[in-house]
Amino acid sequence: MEDIPVTEPTPAAEAATTPPAAPASPATPPPTTPPPAAPAAPPAPAAVAGDPAELTARLAAVTAELDQARTAAARTSELESTTEGLRRQAAEAEAALSRMTAARAAGLPDELADRLRGGTAEEMAADAAALAALLGGTTPTGPASAAPTTAPGRPVETLRPASATAAPTTDDTPEAIARLVWGGK
Repeated sequence: MEDIPVTEPTPAAEAATTPPAAPASPATPPPTTPPPAAPAAPPAPAAVAGDPAELTARLAAVTAELDQARTAAARTSELESTTEGLRRQAAEAEAALSRMTAARAAGLPDELADRLRGGTAEEMAADAAALAALLGGTTPTGPASAAPTTAPGRPVETLRPASATAAPTTDDTPEAIARLVWGGK
């Protein structure tokens, strides 16, 4: 028995054997649709031309460029996160400075500066003024008020260098000691 190849009709072959439809009216021309295309076959792989050593060198160069790009991307990401952290720290420091400034301007102790609320310097100043009013006239603290104060009428001790005053004379003779002990002249 002989094998006879059987071919299946393709859509293009069927369209070619089907007679065209008769026009519905003489005024309208028949539709001119192209016959359906045959299914596209996958493209054939392109032939690689060139010396294998040259292609290997090119592959190594492209791989090195890719590694450099990945390293640069990682470094960029690291720098962006560091920058974001530094910006956050700067914002926190500015807010702390604004709170401290508002507290000192209102005459509040430095310990109460962290309790001030507000998003802007004006809001913090208003909160500091309200807190100072509640506390009833606190005195400012900080470097300007760090000087010691004394009560009126109280003597203030003064310090003198040792070389500025004459040393008191002492009599270390036996007669002077006897006078001090027995109360004689």
